[in-house]
Amino acid sequence: MTDTRSPLLRCLRELAQLSVLDHSLPEMLDRIVAIANDAVPPSEKVGLTLDVAGAVSTAAFTDDDVPEIEADQYGADAGPCLDAARHGLVFSVPSTATDDRYPEFSRSCAAHGIRSSLSTPVIARSSKRAALNFYATEADAFTPDDVDLAEAFAKHAAVAIENAEAYYSAKQLASQLGIALETRVVIEQAKGILIAQGRTGDDAFDVLRKASQRENRKLRDIAADLVGAAERRAGSRNGHGGALAPPAASSGP
Repeated sequence: MTDTRSPLLRCLRELAQLSVLDHSLPEMLDRIVAIANDAVPPSEKVGLTLDVAGAVSTAAFTDDDVPEIEADQYGADAGPCLDAARHGLVFSVPSTATDDRYPEFSRSCAAHGIRSSLSTPVIARSSKRAALNFYATEADAFTPDDVDLAEAFAKHAAVAIENAEAYYSAKQLASQLGIALETRVVIEQAKGILIAQGRTGDDAFDVLRKASQRENRKLRDIAADLVGAAERRAGSRNGHGGALAPPAASSGP
């Protein structure tokens, strides 16, 4: 066996240096497939197939031909990329000209000048199933050594992808929690204004809720309008007293 470790180690170091702080999730995936292309020397194009509960897509690719190549197998629900993702096994097409297992995929490859392919699973703990798909313009391009390289890289890529998804999911959740907290604060402020005008807490919330339904607007937007109107009214009174009349919400029962 030839020594294939040096290019793989170089690519794994580059993969390990990818930072979620410097890249969005799509950018991370684009970098991963680009590095994968370098990790397996015969490869000329790479795509990343994602299968999430049967919804399949090419999430990242190094060449615009790749989504077109893979689209036909998605439509037929049959192809090496799908099999690798779904079964967790390596699927190779040594010659797209002679392979009869995946006719739609083979025809699409031939139309784009692809003569051989190698698909290796990207196995993660999440519900997503994925595969890295390597393409070459030569038949029989991928040797057993190349299969080993692809599998080794895919294992590390799975960790990188899963960590990136976990980071961005946590970031999105934190943003959603922040929005939820801001929403609760403005609603409580609006209720306080209505309570100050003589309504009970339940009645105040009911006024906001009915105004939201009547105007087909979000509850927090109704509350924000009420708070904003109160602040403007307070600023214009110049220290003089007076009741604060809520805007649209005031017509509720």
